[in-house]
Amino acid sequence: MMVADGLIQTTKYIEQPAVLFIGDSVNFSSMYLRLTQSEFPDIAIKKVATLNDARTFISSHAAQIRAVILSCQLDREAVLDLQSLVDEMPSLRPVLAYQTLDELRSALTAIEGRAFFERLSFLPLRVRMDCTVTTLRLILSGERYVTGEVLDIFMASTAPENSDLNGFSTLTAREKEVLEQLAKGASNKIIAHDLDLAESTVKLHIHHIISKLNVSNRTEAAVAYIADLAKKQAASS
Repeated sequence: MMVADGLIQTTKYIEQPAVLFIGDSVNFSSMYLRLTQSEFPDIAIKKVATLNDARTFISSHAAQIRAVILSCQLDREAVLDLQSLVDEMPSLRPVLAYQTLDELRSALTAIEGRAFFERLSFLPLRVRMDCTVTTLRLILSGERYVTGEVLDIFMASTAPENSDLNGFSTLTAREKEVLEQLAKGASNKIIAHDLDLAESTVKLHIHHIISKLNVSNRTEAAVAYIADLAKKQAASS
């Protein structure tokens, strides 16, 4: 693997699965990429500087790409370009990596439509390396990872006007346990393990929760839960 100025060279064709980082050496340093590579020896860790470079690389390695991780330090147009790229190639797993909340807010406000947001995962860069590895393993397994910071910003910018907060009273005890796990960003597999349920049962509970709260998906259900919890805490203080 050749590295020059923090950029892993991508000219050589690869046959193994790959993760493509898009950004400069400030967010994705050579050391960061080498550490990531050491944790995923069966996956090629690659980096390019721009979306145009990414398109060139992906055009030759589309079948190998497992995730595309974009630095939020790039401009808003880069987020829109990523959205366009994912629309063209639905198999890609898009990830936004961020250092600061300002970067994250800017990236989120650039997103057009909820469909793309519902496919995104998020990678905070100011956490320990073992946390990064855990997040990447979750994403590469096919799950999404959404941080509490993302939910806070999403809740503040898109209040769940269509959600029926009174619907919480209709949830069963088990559905409330599942919803609490959803609000923490847990995957179906993790919820099933923690609550000693079959994964198919978890999916059924989530379907019932979405229906009872009059929301469209699990993300909106989690946002509605957090909003209801904040309302109760404010009322009791």
